[in-house]
Amino acid sequence: MAMKSLIAPALCLALFQATLRPEDVNGSMSGIVIQAGTDQPIDAVQIIMTPINTAGGPPGLNTLQTYTDLRGRFNLTDIKPGRYRMQWQRSGFSTPPVGTPAPEKSVVDNLKAQLEVEKVLMPTPLSSASVVVDVAPQQRITGFAFFLTAGGVISGRLTDPMGMPLANATLTALAVNYEDGYRMLRPAGGTVLSDDRGYFRLYGLRPGEFYVRAERRINESNSGEPSRIYFPGVSEVSAAVPIVVNEKSESPDANFSIPSIGGVRILGTVSGYARSVQAVVQFYLLPGSSRILDDAGAISRTNQRTSTADRVSGAFEIRAVPQGNYELYAVYYDNDQMKVYMGHVSVYPGSQDLENVAIVMQPAASLNGRITLEDGMPLRTTIVSRARDIAASLSRAPGGATSNADGTFVLQQVHEGRYSLTLTATDKCILDIQQDGRTVYDNGFSIEESSSPLNIIVSSRCGTIQTEVLDEMQRPVKGAFVALVPSRERRNNPLLFRRSPYDASASRYVPIEQIPPGEYKLFALDKIPTYAEMNPEYLAKYEDRGVAISVVPESNLKVQIPLIETKR
Repeated sequence: MAMKSLIAPALCLALFQATLRPEDVNGSMSGIVIQAGTDQPIDAVQIIMTPINTAGGPPGLNTLQTYTDLRGRFNLTDIKPGRYRMQWQRSGFSTPPVGTPAPEKSVVDNLKAQLEVEKVLMPTPLSSASVVVDVAPQQRITGFAFFLTAGGVISGRLTDPMGMPLANATLTALAVNYEDGYRMLRPAGGTVLSDDRGYFRLYGLRPGEFYVRAERRINESNSGEPSRIYFPGVSEVSAAVPIVVNEKSESPDANFSIPSIGGVRILGTVSGYARSVQAVVQFYLLPGSSRILDDAGAISRTNQRTSTADRVSGAFEIRAVPQGNYELYAVYYDNDQMKVYMGHVSVYPGSQDLENVAIVMQPAASLNGRITLEDGMPLRTTIVSRARDIAASLSRAPGGATSNADGTFVLQQVHEGRYSLTLTATDKCILDIQQDGRTVYDNGFSIEESSSPLNIIVSSRCGTIQTEVLDEMQRPVKGAFVALVPSRERRNNPLLFRRSPYDASASRYVPIEQIPPGEYKLFALDKIPTYAEMNPEYLAKYEDRGVAISVVPESNLKVQIPLIETKR
């Protein structure tokens, strides 16, 4: 009997395990987080696994998270099979800069020994902020290595014109983004408030150049527009001076002043739409001078006249406007009629308030067009609009349209601004877009200049380029940034620029396909900000080091490109 009592539970356990289906057994994942360029571990890093397209629940349901220990190690268990997005983050640290090289072999060998694995799994490129991972039933994934960089710091003191400290001002670090060739400032980290002595400290910044913006309202109870000043104490963003931040270092003495009361008011009325109690008009103040540098966060402006009578009359008041040259835009969305209204006026505020400014808005219009192949045959396909300037991006874009069997289409809700069109078809390229007998492909089209139909000419005989990047020793380079740039006279067309990222799984650069015939240059750089090649000033530094090529119909080119080391 004693023998039976010992055997029976074991048999039950074996039978229970045999009934388990493989898909019911969850997986696990482990790895390490280290400082980029070293093999030093980072503790207290938050590891987050978020399910992608979770069935039966909203995104983010069943999110898993843990923290690295003192050895920088992490371990996640009980992971349900599926696809996940993994992120790793810690305050004061950032992902490595774009172009950070892969770790040395000695570092990789050390990681293999620490993790007891034959292969270390690293994100490509190292600057990635997340990776997508597929977890199979019962799968145990080991050997992950993620990288962070100890952030730099910008510190300083904010004062009024008399040198007195300004407390509770909002300080923001801004980094340059290249958007269709323009330099646009976007927040590059969290914001902080100046303390009671006016001191502030922006931390956790990745190495690079940053602009600092200070915002302060006239008084604590005022809900109006804040005064905005940029380091070293200028109201025009184009006159702002960047601050260099290095890894694990502090950039002190970012001291500057902000006026207690800044700018003047612009007062006026808006007309041209059905004014009512419910009507809310949005306002945007765009610099009217040449676009050297724009701050996306300073464009939107708040109307301080919001009473019932003001809405019915269309009255508006914009505060804290620095002296300068601007285009003031007004945009209204009529949800009942599904229409967009827009208008703008040039304003030149000085030292006195501007009054009686009138903005007349116009409804968005429709624009007809036709899509044909190069032999004149109609094409049925879908096109998508793309904003070419800030005005076009201020309101709901016209989206796109699908052509009919005869190639005709109607582009709805086209308002002020300049646009381009792209194809959703992956086997064709646009040769030209014409209007009124002239090409508008490179410069874009505007409903203000012409409402004549568009004629889009498409080809299926496009070019393809396969690239290989070589260093000065003629050795293949992985992880560089390859950019295809059109000839000088066509560089105002953002649709002709292409990139070829390195595909680690295929051990090659992704082919550049559907290239319209023409003259181009290829550049391979070890580091380049996103879309920076569209900026003439940036590209001018490397112009003579690009490889010139000619793309003809149906060409399939294989091109070797010398690596450009931007740090030299």
